[in-house]
Amino acid sequence: VKLHENIVAIKSQAFGYTAISEINLSPILENIGEGAFSHTENLKEVTIPSSVQNIGKQAFSKSGIRKIDFQNEDVIISSRLRASII
Repeated sequence: VKLHENIVAIKSQAFGYTAISEINLSPILENIGEGAFSHTENLKEVTIPSSVQNIGKQAFSKSGIRKIDFQNEDVIISSRLRASII
Protein backbone atom coordinates (compact mmCIF):
# COMPACT_ATOMS: atom_id res chain seq x y z
CA VAL A 1 0.00 0.00 0.00
CA LYS A 2 1.35 3.39 -0.95
CA LEU A 3 -0.25 6.31 0.87
CA HIS A 4 -0.94 9.51 -1.03
CA GLU A 5 1.93 11.93 -0.47
CA ASN A 6 -0.39 14.57 1.07
CA ILE A 7 -1.56 12.41 3.98
CA VAL A 8 -0.48 13.88 7.32
CA ALA A 9 -2.28 11.48 9.69
CA ILE A 10 -3.29 7.84 9.92
CA LYS A 11 -6.38 7.44 12.07
CA SER A 12 -6.69 4.99 14.96
CA GLN A 13 -7.17 1.41 13.81
CA ALA A 14 -6.90 2.51 10.14
CA PHE A 15 -5.13 -0.69 9.07
CA GLY A 16 -5.82 -2.79 12.16
CA TYR A 17 -6.81 -6.40 11.55
CA THR A 18 -5.97 -6.25 7.84
CA ALA A 19 -3.76 -8.47 5.68
CA ILE A 20 -1.51 -5.54 4.74
CA SER A 21 2.04 -6.74 4.10
CA GLU A 22 3.77 -3.54 2.97
CA ILE A 23 3.21 0.18 3.55
CA ASN A 24 4.88 3.26 2.08
CA LEU A 25 4.16 6.18 4.37
CA SER A 26 3.74 9.76 3.20
CA PRO A 27 6.92 11.85 3.53
CA ILE A 28 4.89 14.54 5.35
CA LEU A 29 3.10 12.16 7.73
CA GLU A 30 2.92 13.64 11.24
CA ASN A 31 0.68 11.32 13.24
CA ILE A 32 0.13 7.56 13.47
CA GLY A 33 -3.00 6.85 15.49
CA GLU A 34 -3.54 4.35 18.30
CA GLY A 35 -3.57 0.79 17.03
CA ALA A 36 -3.17 2.00 13.44
CA PHE A 37 -1.35 -1.19 12.44
CA SER A 38 -2.36 -3.50 15.27
CA HIS A 39 -2.92 -7.15 14.44
CA THR A 40 -1.30 -6.84 11.00
CA GLU A 41 0.55 -10.13 11.11
CA ASN A 42 1.81 -9.89 7.51
CA LEU A 43 3.46 -6.49 8.01
CA LYS A 44 7.15 -7.18 8.72
CA GLU A 45 8.87 -3.80 8.47
CA VAL A 46 8.10 -0.12 8.23
CA THR A 47 10.03 3.12 7.72
CA ILE A 48 8.81 6.02 9.85
CA PRO A 49 9.41 9.36 8.05
CA SER A 50 11.29 12.08 9.91
CA SER A 51 8.13 14.22 9.82
CA VAL A 52 6.31 11.91 12.29
CA GLN A 53 5.79 13.68 15.62
CA ASN A 54 3.41 11.29 17.35
CA ILE A 55 2.89 7.54 17.35
CA GLY A 56 -0.21 6.43 19.23
CA LYS A 57 -0.31 3.73 21.86
CA GLN A 58 -0.16 0.20 20.56
CA ALA A 59 0.24 1.46 17.00
CA PHE A 60 1.98 -1.79 16.04
CA SER A 61 0.76 -4.15 18.76
CA LYS A 62 0.38 -7.78 17.75
CA SER A 63 1.73 -7.02 14.29
CA GLY A 64 4.37 -9.01 12.44
CA ILE A 65 6.80 -6.07 12.63
CA ARG A 66 10.42 -7.14 13.00
CA LYS A 67 12.11 -3.91 11.86
CA ILE A 68 11.23 -0.25 12.23
CA ASP A 69 13.49 2.27 10.55
CA PHE A 70 13.15 5.75 12.06
CA GLN A 71 14.38 8.37 9.62
CA ASN A 72 14.53 10.86 12.49
CA GLU A 73 17.36 9.73 14.74
CA ASP A 74 16.17 12.04 17.52
CA VAL A 75 12.75 10.44 17.88
CA ILE A 76 11.81 9.54 21.44
CA ILE A 77 10.12 6.17 21.81
CA SER A 78 8.05 5.67 24.93
CA SER A 79 8.43 2.44 26.85
CA ARG A 80 4.75 1.71 26.12
CA LEU A 81 5.35 1.98 22.38
CA ARG A 82 8.50 -0.10 22.63
CA ALA A 83 6.59 -2.77 24.55
CA SER A 84 3.82 -2.81 21.94
CA ILE A 85 6.33 -3.46 19.18
CA ILE A 86 8.33 -6.20 20.83
